[in-house]
Amino acid sequence: MGRQRLETSIASCIGSVVVHISGHPVDRTVSVRPGTNTLRPDAVPATGAVDRPLLPSSPTDRRHTTTRSHMGQVEVQRTIKAPTEVVFDATAHIEEYADVIPSITDVEFLTEQRTGVGTRFRETRQMGKRSATTELEVTEYDPPNRVRLVSDAGGTIWDTVFTYRPSDGGTDLAMVMDIRPYKLMARLMTPLIARTVTKAVASDMDAVKRHCEGG
Repeated sequence: MGRQRLETSIASCIGSVVVHISGHPVDRTVSVRPGTNTLRPDAVPATGAVDRPLLPSSPTDRRHTTTRSHMGQVEVQRTIKAPTEVVFDATAHIEEYADVIPSITDVEFLTEQRTGVGTRFRETRQMGKRSATTELEVTEYDPPNRVRLVSDAGGTIWDTVFTYRPSDGGTDLAMVMDIRPYKLMARLMTPLIARTVTKAVASDMDAVKRHCEGG
């Protein structure tokens, strides 16, 4: 039962890293205090994966599709033949994202504001015969360059950054998800389902690519 609950939380969280937000960009680091849904600045040290360039600088090194994962981190890159603004809207606006990802069945905003840093929402996904709900909070927003979300689910802090960069008339979309389990069960089980997490994230990004390219 512990593994089933963790898998449900993870499956919901990995698909809920994109939100409906449009406010002012911020450059501060925020994180979730373990065991709560309260954000506080600098509680969890920032990782190099968030601050370093997410895409190779040489065009010859780029690939249309790249997916990598290792303990504690998932990276997915897609080159999309669509303007950066189109790709940003498809992933950063929850209404449009819900159309892109059929498994999203409901979105409930938990704050009066529906845009900008500090916006919180609860997203529900259908996964087979089960549904799972995850709460997320927007911690950075810089259209059309960067979006960051943080969630506390399944005994794990999920810290996800999307970046967007124009590339030869299209867009390089990169996602880095840092996974920081803080409960014993999560520490034990997360490595066992790392492949499932990676496949789910890659599937969502493939759906975004098809949508933006009119597929």
